[in-house]
Amino acid sequence: METAEQILNHFANDPISIVCLAAMGIVGFALYIVYLLVKQLKELINKRI
Repeated sequence: METAEQILNHFANDPISIVCLAAMGIVGFALYIVYLLVKQLKELINKRI
């Protein structure tokens, strides 16, 4: 198991992996927001019927 310092050094030497992690985080967050919106839309549709 790597220590936090070793991991930080690894990322400092490899900026592409930082970009990938950030992109994955943003995509995950966006998917979560879409999921919540769809869930609310389904509830609204169910109430109208």
